[in-house]
Amino acid sequence: MTIAAGFCCHDGLVLCADTQITVAGSMKYPESKIRMSPTLQCVPFYAFCDDMDYQKQSIGHFNEAIRLAEQNRSNVISALEAKAVELHQTYYDLYADPGEKLNVNMLLSLRFGDRRKLFRINGPRVAPVEVLECIGAGNYLARALAGTYWSDDMSIHQTSIVCAYILADCKKYVDGCGGDSHIIQLDHNGSWKIFPAEDDLEQIDDIEKGYDFWKEALSWLMSEFQDFERGQLLFESGLMDSCQKLIAQRKKKADFLADLERIKFEQEIAKIKEKQEGDS
Repeated sequence: MTIAAGFCCHDGLVLCADTQITVAGSMKYPESKIRMSPTLQCVPFYAFCDDMDYQKQSIGHFNEAIRLAEQNRSNVISALEAKAVELHQTYYDLYADPGEKLNVNMLLSLRFGDRRKLFRINGPRVAPVEVLECIGAGNYLARALAGTYWSDDMSIHQTSIVCAYILADCKKYVDGCGGDSHIIQLDHNGSWKIFPAEDDLEQIDDIEKGYDFWKEALSWLMSEFQDFERGQLLFESGLMDSCQKLIAQRKKKADFLADLERIKFEQEIAKIKEKQEGDS
């Protein structure tokens, strides 16, 4: 059980997933559901769900298929398609119980030339993803939220913030989703980084708290906007109050972060001066 999603942006891709592993009737524990293979030319990134052991086993097979294709200068996608069919034919019918069937279910990002591409591998099928894809128990909610909050003209930075919102609600409302949120930014230029970085002033918890704040501030609009029994002046007054709350909260946080940035900069300057004095 999980939520994993991939988003195609103009400047790259974003992969995200929760980290809760649920063993039915037994236990829950945290583990990353995103993997990478930096030694391969196309630098694959995987985000997966369902049977974790089988997904990780399959990743090993896919990486080997990619390695051989790159080594032989053959088509990588064709190699992946052949391997997906082979794995499905080998493992899917090993168990009769439908709940125990082993099925590959993952998102895969590959870099070809100067572009990152996204694919969905589902059983024997390898299909390109043009805009977005969500998998796992939280996929329906994630799609609905993405339809509200996200558009494909957003940057990978903006998309990463939206991913934090989507994962927050999936973890709150979908059984089997939980733990920390993992978000990976993949640039078309070949670089990648975790969002947010460890030294970023805002972390996932801060973003989730901000998300809860503006949802609370604006939730009344859902009914009031279409409630024409309420007077226009009352609606405008309430809207202005909510906007003022959001403006004040954002300014408070922006000023706090600006102060932290200033202190950090001053500390770095002090270290440089101290080093220069020591060298002289």
